[in-house]
Amino acid sequence: MHPQLTLIAAQQHIADLHRAADHNRLVHTATTATSSHAGPAPRHAAAAPVSLLRWLRGRLA
Repeated sequence: MHPQLTLIAAQQHIADLHRAADHNRLVHTATTATSSHAGPAPRHAAAAPVSLLRWLRGRLA
């Protein structure tokens, strides 16, 4: 793989990990409310956009 593509893929992977960690924090916060009547955490209304890495893999496959 071209060195610049490797760098882009690594940066995208790190960004994906950060988004996943943020999501986990939000879900944890929403599901550990002090009220006993708290419902489940709402699902995202829209799916996350396709990451650059997934897009590149689709183009190169």
